[in-house]
Amino acid sequence: RDWHKIKKKYNPNVFILIDEGKARERLSERIFKNNLKNLIIKNSFIEKSVVKNISKKKGIIIQKLCFIWSNVSIDDGVKINVGAQIHHDVSIEKYCTIAPRAVILGSVKIGKYTYVGANSTIKQNVKIGKNVIIGAGAVVINDIKNNQIVAGNPAKKIRN
Repeated sequence: RDWHKIKKKYNPNVFILIDEGKARERLSERIFKNNLKNLIIKNSFIEKSVVKNISKKKGIIIQKLCFIWSNVSIDDGVKINVGAQIHHDVSIEKYCTIAPRAVILGSVKIGKYTYVGANSTIKQNVKIGKNVIIGAGAVVINDIKNNQIVAGNPAKKIRN
């Protein structure tokens, strides 16, 4: 209720920085709606066509020292942490989290609500399902089905 008073009086811009994608989605849908803005920290390299695409979305967070190359599609509510690299022709669906220094190579598709752990690497042409957790330091060389938790080098399923 306090939020509604603040919104009515000040109409503030809002950034949701929580790592958990489903929580970001709930907050953006229930409370913030049109106040939700993108936050792109300086000192990152983001290819111009990607910046143009992002400008049409809401709730995207890109922290410093990220590298995002050409033809990358980033959907609403995605959070990309410090030092992540996302190479060409990658598609990241809504409310995913890319942890610090993760590397996503070319032509990768990542489903909604997926968490890509810190210092992990996803090899080119891999498809990651929805609601997947990739452990820190994992090296993903094969497709991952929905609702799985994977870890290791090479990444293997440790739980559904």
